[in-house]
Amino acid sequence: MKVNPQPLEERSLLVNNRGDNRSSLASGLRGRTMRRTDAQRCQNILKTIVEGKVAIIVMSLVTVYALIGDDIRVWATTKEADPFFQSALIVSFALFTIEILINSVVAEDFKYSFFFWLDIIATLSLIADINWILDKIGILLGSTPSYEAVDVEPGVMKVESNASSRIQKVVKSVRLIRLIRIIKLYKYIVQSKKDEEGSQPKKKKVTYETTTNEEENEQSLFKKETDPSKLGKALSDTITRRVIIGVLLMLMVLPLLSYSENDFSSEYGLREIFWFGRSQCSKANGDFYCENGNWVTQEGWFELLRQYTNSSFANEGDDQTKELLWLYVPDYNKDGRMGSIAYVPSQGTNSSVNPIWKQTDACSGFQVSDDCPYRYEEMDLISFIPQQCIDFEIKGCDQLVSYARFNKRYEKIQEAILQFSTTLFTCFVLTIASLTFTNDTQQIVIKPIQKIVEIIQRLAENPLKKPSPPKKDDEDEKKSQMKTQMLELTIFKISTLLQRGFGELGARVVAKTFTNTEDYMDLMVPGKKINLVFSVFRIRQFTETTESLQDEIIVFVNKIVKIVHEVAKKWDGAPTKNYGDKYLLTWRLPNLKKNEQMLSGQRTVPNLAIIDGNNDQLLSPNNQAANLNQGPGDVSVNLNGTMRMPDDEGPKDEEIIEKRMEIADKALISAVKIAVELRRAQDLQAYSRHPKIAPKFGSNYRTKVTFGLHVGWAVEGAIGTEQKIDALFLSPHSQIALKIEDMCSIYETTILLSEDLQQLISDKGKNSLRLVDFVVMSERKTEPKEIYTFDLNYTEAIDSLSNQQEGYELGGLVKHQEFETFDISKEEGVSYMFQIDHDFLSFKKSKKPQLEEEYRKAYRFYLDKQWSDAYQCLNTCLEISPEDGPSQAMSDYIEKHKNFAPENWPGYRDVDEKEAAPSLDFIKAGFDDEMMDEGEEELDDDASS
Repeated sequence: MKVNPQPLEERSLLVNNRGDNRSSLASGLRGRTMRRTDAQRCQNILKTIVEGKVAIIVMSLVTVYALIGDDIRVWATTKEADPFFQSALIVSFALFTIEILINSVVAEDFKYSFFFWLDIIATLSLIADINWILDKIGILLGSTPSYEAVDVEPGVMKVESNASSRIQKVVKSVRLIRLIRIIKLYKYIVQSKKDEEGSQPKKKKVTYETTTNEEENEQSLFKKETDPSKLGKALSDTITRRVIIGVLLMLMVLPLLSYSENDFSSEYGLREIFWFGRSQCSKANGDFYCENGNWVTQEGWFELLRQYTNSSFANEGDDQTKELLWLYVPDYNKDGRMGSIAYVPSQGTNSSVNPIWKQTDACSGFQVSDDCPYRYEEMDLISFIPQQCIDFEIKGCDQLVSYARFNKRYEKIQEAILQFSTTLFTCFVLTIASLTFTNDTQQIVIKPIQKIVEIIQRLAENPLKKPSPPKKDDEDEKKSQMKTQMLELTIFKISTLLQRGFGELGARVVAKTFTNTEDYMDLMVPGKKINLVFSVFRIRQFTETTESLQDEIIVFVNKIVKIVHEVAKKWDGAPTKNYGDKYLLTWRLPNLKKNEQMLSGQRTVPNLAIIDGNNDQLLSPNNQAANLNQGPGDVSVNLNGTMRMPDDEGPKDEEIIEKRMEIADKALISAVKIAVELRRAQDLQAYSRHPKIAPKFGSNYRTKVTFGLHVGWAVEGAIGTEQKIDALFLSPHSQIALKIEDMCSIYETTILLSEDLQQLISDKGKNSLRLVDFVVMSERKTEPKEIYTFDLNYTEAIDSLSNQQEGYELGGLVKHQEFETFDISKEEGVSYMFQIDHDFLSFKKSKKPQLEEEYRKAYRFYLDKQWSDAYQCLNTCLEISPEDGPSQAMSDYIEKHKNFAPENWPGYRDVDEKEAAPSLDFIKAGFDDEMMDEGEEELDDDASS
């Protein structure tokens, strides 16, 4: 990963220079934007039309017709139906052309793609089926039109080569390119179903986090580029492309490579008839080539004609495959002169009555009449000329050419049926092969890669969400014979290490790195200001414990941290940073709009702190520096600390406010539950008997922890260079949380929290707290705050609860027996924990009301500078509970000042205050007194002596 090397000053200068030119380009940009918007609107309309159900159905029917329409025309209809089929092909050609043009505009990655060119070829192949268009093109190219294929000029020999026959087969096989439209239609249908599923309204998940437009654009671009379906689509298209090319090449090349036997019986029979018919001629009949001699009788001549007309019968009783329509040969009965044979009499007769064969007049002659019921391609013309005429060995051969015209409609029907079957079979093969290969590739390659991409995508979307471990499937592993599961497991481990390594602090860094399309990470960007609940957790006596356990300290700490992290995660907290013996846990608060205040959902809320994402001033009843920058309609604060809303405006963002209150409750619940779970952990209790612990701490050793909780803003970002990057929360409020935790040793309590967080907590949570002191703890020393504690008075009820019992969840709710039937679903937030949870209820019952009442009195005397009265109340508190840390701490502080408040005491305690050094007068006076005492002693000694 590279860091952007461009200095921040240079980029700022470039931005400023660009900003100077924006005003001059504004009008041009607006016009260009409007044109772009209109074009986008038209593009969306066209895309909706071409991907709509009507268009898909119409194009499906047109595609099916383009594939089998011509075969059905030859198979099931006659010549009269041709204009309708030809018109339908023209319409199909037009529709295909329009579809290609529209898809080139609206479809992504279609223009100049593989399917783009195949669509063009498939569309152009329709021209081969539209005879009159093909004839026009043939005339322009100098070839013979189709309607002249069976016509002939007298004396001209028609020869159809074997190569041209094969070319015709290849041209017909080109029509199979239209099969790709079946696959495209299948994809269209599948895509339309996905679009319908995607268009169904989904319930939007309510989120309280706000992101910038730049981050949203980066995430959307990342999702688009890493969409797992894109990989499947690309690989599926590639496989389909290969299958199509392979099948079509095979269908087009096989006719050229296959050997086929040609039936020359018609040519052979025509040759025999020619020579036997010319055997009756004489040179006196003209310049035609003839030789004297009768080779056959008249009856033999008729028998030859009968055999020739019936030559297309495979067996007696079968249908005739070829029907003779016209025969132009030397006529034996006309002295061998060239002429048409009008009829062939039945056997034993020489009459035109009931002939065995009769010439079809509409299809006879050198030029076929339009009245002929057969299509041009359904007729076949055969010609014969003696080889001597071809070699120019004799003269008078100009008209000596024999012709025979056959009706081969039966062959064309059989060919159409085979072509229709080939089309269906090829379509079946293409579909099955494409789906089979795609399915195998999906299971072997795409599916595992999709899982890997989804892990990375989920990590980019939410770096704190734990990915699901891959499921091992031995059967699939044997099928694939690839270690894709091992790769998936590796990516899962990497993502897990990223989450554990970066945590809440680096979530934004991880997400931004994954969604960044550049090959470097730009660190010269502003951070993001967020609101957090800070919870600093410390393991007490850490140094002494490390010296005792030495190499075993890692196991010991990890056992503690495991409980801390699991309980914090249970209550939506995020382990963030490790400071050796201190650990930072954070809860991210949802952001409010600018200048909006945090409300609890009521018009009047006592003791409520106002926190804004852009202003860290916190208001409290004892803070006279209320928000003085209020404008008309803003929230105001009364002297008693009550928040008042304007009459014409109700509270805003109530859901966000309730969410903040819930998060504050969770932070407090997490601290209490961590302390309790550490006390219950049996593996930690076993350290009291550890041979390395017992000599130093005794047999009653317990893990001691303290918590400092605070709420405030922080700047989230990455600090570092190309060599090393650290994700950090930079905030003065994190230092306040650390300071609050340090004060736990002063007040000898486990949990301390600031006034700001106390004001966020729900009423049930506030009732569980006790006000401890009013202190200043920031370096500026201008903002005193009240601090509160949650009294952890461990009783037998708490210690006797075993975490090994069935259904026990670490850090979770343990219903007290009094509330076994309590329905939690009816409660909002998590404030029910303070009411029905076994631990919280036990702490509540262990409270000493008299102690709290006396402490409240002492606190009021303390703030009113009546320290002697406060000292007496504190002594009463210590008599009630000798181990009460806050009472002892305040008593020591008052006693240090001789039970009298200093004249310059500001009304709060400075926890960083150091004891003043004794003055020189005091030292001198002490020294004089000491000398005087010694002198008196000496006088006494002298006197005695």
